[in-house]
Order: sequence, then C-alpha cells, then structure tokens
Amino acid sequence: LTGETLFKEASESRTRIEYPIVADADNDGNAEIIFATSTESGFCSQGNEEDAEGQPLRARYNYGIEMWGDAADRWVPSRRIWNQHAYHVTHIREDGSIPTEELRGWRSTNGRQFNTYRAQPRSAGVAPDLTIPQVSIRSAAGACSALNDSMVIDALVGNEGDVRVGTGIRVGFMGQWGDGEWEPLVDEDGAPIEAVVESTIQPGRRARISAQYRVTVGRPNREGLPDRVRVIADIGGDPDFGVERECNESNNSADVDVRDPGNLPDLRLDTVEAQPLFCPSIEMTATFTNVGAAAAENPSVAFYAGYPDQGGFYLAITQYHGVVEPGQQVSVTAGTAKLSLGQPVRIYATVDHLQQIPECDESNNGGRTERPVQCLAR
Repeated sequence: LTGETLFKEASESRTRIEYPIVADADNDGNAEIIFATSTESGFCSQGNEEDAEGQPLRARYNYGIEMWGDAADRWVPSRRIWNQHAYHVTHIREDGSIPTEELRGWRSTNGRQFNTYRAQPRSAGVAPDLTIPQVSIRSAAGACSALNDSMVIDALVGNEGDVRVGTGIRVGFMGQWGDGEWEPLVDEDGAPIEAVVESTIQPGRRARISAQYRVTVGRPNREGLPDRVRVIADIGGDPDFGVERECNESNNSADVDVRDPGNLPDLRLDTVEAQPLFCPSIEMTATFTNVGAAAAENPSVAFYAGYPDQGGFYLAITQYHGVVEPGQQVSVTAGTAKLSLGQPVRIYATVDHLQQIPECDESNNGGRTERPVQCLAR
C-alpha cells in the first residue's frame, strides 16, 4: 500500500475491540464486511504530524462505520448475527436466542465443523432459486368485470433454492400480441412496467406482487391488451443472471393467456378475529364475501400464526359447508391449542388456501387480525 492509502485507512481506533466482522447485515442472502473505526485513542503518534497543507494527519483518518459488499452479489451466504467480541457459532442462534447448553464447538455437529471462534461460517445451502409459480389476470374494476382497456397482473415470486434472497427483487412484465415478438409492457410514459418485492423470501416461501397495464392511445402502447403476458423475476443487473446469483437461472419466468375473467366467483377475506382462551388455546373467526359473479361451493379457510407465504406456523383449517352465493358474506370459526404462554402472535387466514376454486382474483383471499393476540394464563 502507498502512504496515501495508509493515511486514509489508518485510525486511532482501539483495534482490539473494533475489528472487521462478517455477517449478512442487510438480509440480502450474502455476506458483508462491517468495519468500525474511531479517533478515540492517542496511540498513533503519526496523527500529530502535518501533511503538505499543514493540516494534522489525524484529520484525514477514516472513522465511523462502513459496510462492504459485492455489487455483483457473488459473496457467499452467511449468518445474520455477530453479537459480541467473543462471538462463536455455537453460543448463539441466528434469531438471537441463547442455547440452554452450548454445543461443543470443536466437535462435528450434524456433519459440520463449528470450531470457528471469532469467525463466521458460510450458512448451509448453495444459492437461491427464484421462480414464478403463479400468474393471474384480473380487471382493475374489481371482481369479474371485463378487462376492457386495462388489466391487473398478479404473480407469486417463489424461492425454490436453499438460501434466502433479500428485499428489492425487481420483477418485469412482457406482452405478446398474436404471434409477434415478446416486448416489454410499458406505462403511459413509455417506461417498462416493473414491480419490486418488498420482503425477503426464505427458501420454500413466496411473495406476492402486482402491476397494472393500461392501453393508452397515442402512447407507445399497443392498441389493445396483449394476448399473453410473461412475468420475469430478478431483472436488471447482469444481463445473464440478473442481480441474484441463482442455482438455476432458466426458470425465472412464467406465461399466462389474457382472458376476460368471465362468470367466476371471487372470495374476498374481510376480517380475521381471535378470542383468547386459556393457554395454549385461542378461538379464530374468519369472515369472507363472494364478490364474484358465480357461486362458490364448500370453501375452506386455513389459519396461521404469522404470514403463511413467509413461513407462518399452521394452526388449523375449517370449511364452510354449503354454497356461497354472489354477494353473500359468511363466517367460519376454528380453535387451536398450539400457542405458548407469553408469546403474542398475529393470526393470518386464507380462504381457499389450496386454490381449488377458480376465481376472478386470487390476490384478495388473505387477511390478518388487527393486532397480535396471546392465550391467557390460568
């Protein structure tokens, strides 16, 4: 290193406690390096020397907190925690909880070596794998209205790999008219339409996104809706693999034909309520309405502790026995005995959770309680 570089990177920090650490600090599925430096100590006598302009070299020291990561997203995944100077893998779990009895870190555990005192291991797994397991088209006017000159595209973005991906995954939309080439769907200003995944996606989980496309006369849009729509996950970044480095880059898209919703039901979840009982039990009620144009028969409702697409814990399932006519609102109730004392949870519910009933809109089938609930102590 040159002297200039050394001056910029030096610090009067007490380096025995301010050393670089490695962790997935921004929850993007890849490791970052975090540096903390200060000008607290007077150990570095060179700081009193002056530069060519007569200013103390101490004024040029680099201090504060920096986080370094790979712009191409190629660094390996790691744990998201580094909780103390004496950090080691076996004394703390990734969620911050402390084991009652610490594993012997110098021994092999489940085939893995954890003798990594003050070191961060690569997390289990190889890479994420982004997919589009579901795409549906609905009217912007709601329910089973005709598409006319606009449509809403709903899609699920899944992670079939074994490493999570962070927030900010960009999703693109393409259209095909007749047998023509696929081309980007654009907004009124001619800019490609995109959606952004606002949550992390754990392995095996999904996130829902939506985008609206409208035909605009005199704009670069086509005169009419496309015949087919393609949804593509992880656009931008490298032209070959996007932003996320995945174990399979060939399965990031899915196509769907554009058709009017027709005479279909549409089950909309209105409210979710929970009644505390003595631990470990609560009673849960979901109310939903068929806002579509056709009846729905024997819909089921599943309840979860936490958002189901992001790993919510399954609590119970119940079924409405009968036909829900258009415009009819019904309620179902189920109990569970799976809660723990002192642990408040948000209850989520999904009507037709297995998607056995074809609907105009599959995006309005879920909901949650207004606030967390917990069971009662005896």
